[in-house]
Amino acid sequence: MGVVTLGYDGSPESEAAAAWAAEKSVREDHALHVVYAWEWSPYSLALTDAKTERRWVEGLPRQAASKLAKRYRGLTVTGERIAGPPAEALVAHSRDSEMVVLGSRALSGTHGFLVGSVAQSVAARSDRPVALVRAPTHPSDSSEAGLSPTPLAERREIVLGIDHSAGIDGPLTVAFHEATQRGLAVRVVHCWRPHGIAAVDSGVLRDDRKADLIHEEEEWLDDIIHSWAEKFPEVKVIKDAHLGRPADHLVHVSHQASLLVVGRREGRHGLVGPQLGHVAHAVMHHAQAPVIVVPER
Repeated sequence: MGVVTLGYDGSPESEAAAAWAAEKSVREDHALHVVYAWEWSPYSLALTDAKTERRWVEGLPRQAASKLAKRYRGLTVTGERIAGPPAEALVAHSRDSEMVVLGSRALSGTHGFLVGSVAQSVAARSDRPVALVRAPTHPSDSSEAGLSPTPLAERREIVLGIDHSAGIDGPLTVAFHEATQRGLAVRVVHCWRPHGIAAVDSGVLRDDRKADLIHEEEEWLDDIIHSWAEKFPEVKVIKDAHLGRPADHLVHVSHQASLLVVGRREGRHGLVGPQLGHVAHAVMHHAQAPVIVVPER
């Protein structure tokens, strides 16, 4: 039995993440561990009743675990408060987990989702796949004007975004595993922009050249799909080779997806530590489905 780690803080988005994590745990016979990471500071203690605050902090993950155990029959679930800076504590605590699950909340209007600094840091640093689950939104909300997303429960595809990087086995494994467990199809998306970005945007490329570029990439994608379809014969695979901006296309197809899976390349470091790439960052903020970010190795 593996363990799914849920980062929980009592917010609506973490409640949505809790339901998603519990369903995954029951479906795959994993234990669920609910954690609340909290770093005490002299400033916070000076403003609050320390004993009351500590009781609330200690009780929050255990109360959540108790609620989930009552709601999901057969779920093995525990709760724990862990100490330290939240992102670092969650990353360290979840090293032996099958997956880390966190929440993200909708912004007002149609501007996407707010992925907090903790979730971004965990997604950039974790050795394990990190799932970001959206809080429920109003049916009319959409990041694309005039587009009404299919209700999540009715969607029958898992979208997987891949490119030519050497570490795509991780995202492929996660996507096909999730599809097998859920009885869904996998849409394998390979979207790219050739050298000379302006040519694609301005329509300068001739139609025959575009067709040649797409054919070359489709052949590569066919090879990938063939090898993974042999490993997972029960999974329907949909090929989606697209000339354009990867992040934009993945966000677009996410409106009909039950789940979106992307990779995170190792070795990206900024001034404040590991950083997410542009595509992973964009889909985390704008995809209209839960997103799993998988470290590529």
